Amino acid sequence: AVIPPAEHVTPQDAPSETLDTDLMADYQDRLRAAIEREKRYPRLAVRQQLQGIALVGFRVLDDGRVEAIRLIDSSGHNLLDEAALAAVRQVGRAQPLPAGAGPFRDFEIALEFKLF
Repeated sequence: AVIPPAEHVTPQDAPSETLDTDLMADYQDRLRAAIEREKRYPRLAVRQQLQGIALVGFRVLDDGRVEAIRLIDSSGHNLLDEAALAAVRQVGRAQPLPAGAGPFRDFEIALEFKLF
């Protein structure tokens, strides 16, 4: 699932028939908000006026554990890429997946680092 900046989120795999798509959309919105709360713009990156968007992939298990965190597409700056990975790592455990979502869901989130 690609979690675009502050917009809508779609699961990578098709939702099962039993899963309410509104429920999953709400879950993804809350997941994005949790990750955004953990995002920190590195001071050195601010001083160097670095900007970019890092695409991070990860898996959420049915109990909410976040694992398999990886950089899919670099922002072009190691400092920003590391900050994006750290934001997802900091969440650690999200809310459990909605009933019917399966044993896990894979997500991708684009984290934007922009000055002003």
